[in-house]
Amino acid sequence: MKKRFIALVLAMAILMGASVPAFAKTQTPDASPDSSQTVGDLPLVIVRGMGFGDLVVDYGNGKIDKAVQPINALEIVTTLLKTLGQGLYYWDLDRALTTLTDYVAGIFAGVECDKNGDPIYRAAIPTFPLAAENYEELMGDGEGLCEMNIVKGAIDRFGGDRTYYFAYDWRVDPLENADGIDAIIDQALADSGADKVNLVCASLGGINTVAYMTKYGYEKLNNVVFVSSTIYGSYIASDVLSGDVSLDAETIYQVLAFEVRDSQAGSLALKALHKAGAFKALIGLANGLVDFLKDRIYEDVLKATLGYAPSYWALILPESYADAVDYLLGDNLEENAAFIERTDRLQAMVAGRDDMLRRAVADGVGISLISGYNKAPIPIGKRGSSHGDGTLDSALMAGGATVANFGFDLGPNYLPQRAECLSPDRIVDTSGCLFPDYTWMIKDGPHVGCRHGSEYAEFMFTLATFDGQPTVHSFPQYPRFMQTNREQEMFALQ
Repeated sequence: MKKRFIALVLAMAILMGASVPAFAKTQTPDASPDSSQTVGDLPLVIVRGMGFGDLVVDYGNGKIDKAVQPINALEIVTTLLKTLGQGLYYWDLDRALTTLTDYVAGIFAGVECDKNGDPIYRAAIPTFPLAAENYEELMGDGEGLCEMNIVKGAIDRFGGDRTYYFAYDWRVDPLENADGIDAIIDQALADSGADKVNLVCASLGGINTVAYMTKYGYEKLNNVVFVSSTIYGSYIASDVLSGDVSLDAETIYQVLAFEVRDSQAGSLALKALHKAGAFKALIGLANGLVDFLKDRIYEDVLKATLGYAPSYWALILPESYADAVDYLLGDNLEENAAFIERTDRLQAMVAGRDDMLRRAVADGVGISLISGYNKAPIPIGKRGSSHGDGTLDSALMAGGATVANFGFDLGPNYLPQRAECLSPDRIVDTSGCLFPDYTWMIKDGPHVGCRHGSEYAEFMFTLATFDGQPTVHSFPQYPRFMQTNREQEMFALQ
């Protein structure tokens, strides 16, 4: 519950996302391909997602530290009291708000990009341009989180000599990060003598993989698995960067009801408040406050810290792009011309994504998409009511699924284009997805998931090493709709 409230408070400052590095490009492999290798013998390249907590930057003068500073409860209280005190003592709202926004901006100052879209402070995070066996931190026995679990599982399954991990600065332009992905793929091919690799991309790694395939083609790829990925962008990035930070009373109620679902007393209390119209009244007041503060929050915090990060602009849906340019950059189009030229290129990449991926499949690349659902969203913006996996939007991770609003199903009269594409709980319809038969929906699936040694991880590796194009009919144990639990066991959804 605390994490959800923190997310609600900070969402306008930290959207979400993840991805990409800066490796020098290696030479095309000299070794001739080994025709005796099977699909399971091919190197596996893992493209990670975004992580605020482990982004380390070089501030100069020998100072290397995390880009996002720790949030200290005492500092928060002190700042709020100072804000209130200045507002009352000087009777100056502008002065009071400056105290608050300066504090928040200071927390995120390390992630800032300049007006060309380049990080002001370059990343100083570890990168791994060689096979995993060359790095003690990858080969160690310690339990990892998210993508590190995939790395550890891959090392167990394929060996440290055939596992490659692409870590990077997630703020960087995905089309620039594509160079680093190409370099690590070439390294894997040179080391193994293979002519292709299997690739798994997680979270923001999805849009960076799209950038790689757009810029370099897909001839070096055998199978690609998009796990909880940004392949189709992000609702919250699209809405927030377009200036929509509105709250919806029904969505807030559904989110809170989900959080207290195990407490009968809490559920009854929320239902009573909801029935009495308390949420509608409170959210009405909250939206008034948000509108009052919005311009100041955008100018002093959001625009400064995330507004010029190309990775976020790569996540904006095409229908929201013009609004985002107008809202964030429209006051000075001439000054922002270089950055807009960069974001235009990213939107051109997005516009060509579907045709490019279809060509890849037609040319023999296996494409698989895994999306979780049934987790509460961050309820901000006009599309903040959709199902998610706790971080990203289920509909977009699935490549264009139709998904009911959180807390509801699609209704008894809803008719899908293909009956088999409607989930048994009537929450998700994958008929309209880019690849309906290559898309798996996991109820209660965690973001990225794939806990080391879990059945969820086995499922993902099975897709990555399948000989040919895997489909929802390829594996009796892995149907189109599944459910998972805390141990990440997999069950057919009933």
